Amino acid sequence: MTGALIAATLLAWMGLDGAAQRRAAAGRPAIDKEADRGSATFAKAAGAGGLLLGVLLARWLPSLALPGGRWVWVALGLPVAWAGIAIRVNAVTTLGAMFNPLVAIHQGHVLVEEGPYGFVRHPSYAGVLLLSLGIGLAFANLASLVAVVGLRLAGYIRRINVEETVLAEGLGEAYARYAQGRARLVPGVW
Repeated sequence: MTGALIAATLLAWMGLDGAAQRRAAAGRPAIDKEADRGSATFAKAAGAGGLLLGVLLARWLPSLALPGGRWVWVALGLPVAWAGIAIRVNAVTTLGAMFNPLVAIHQGHVLVEEGPYGFVRHPSYAGVLLLSLGIGLAFANLASLVAVVGLRLAGYIRRINVEETVLAEGLGEAYARYAQGRARLVPGVW
């Protein structure tokens, strides 16, 4: 039953995120400069690998189960995951036409600073990391939690580095000013 709840949460994320991305793509201007450098593929592979490894580690290392019953961790983890989904979908929706799954500068690119982008530079990634934390908790296993969050974070660190370089080059002083006042993922931390 807990596996079905985790799977349902992941399927809901894919559906809601996909719908938000399709709406954003409808008004997307032409790309001026695409410089993804494989970061989208790497981030997706790292996230998928973390989920798969999380499932396997929960089975292979039961000695690393988190204390308490599994239902406790599912009850804690899934609301965290759903909060992450809400942040991610809100971030994609806020970016609207400026959202692109590839790192790119669009013709007439506009720097979005409102909504969740007023708090951190990469709220969509922060949302998916929160989703990953929730799923990792729902696995009720320390090794799974580390794998799910750690691999997702590794994928996003590489992607953030690529994205910030491209945005700094493409948007210049406007992005430098914006970045100076906001953390990347967690306010006051990084």
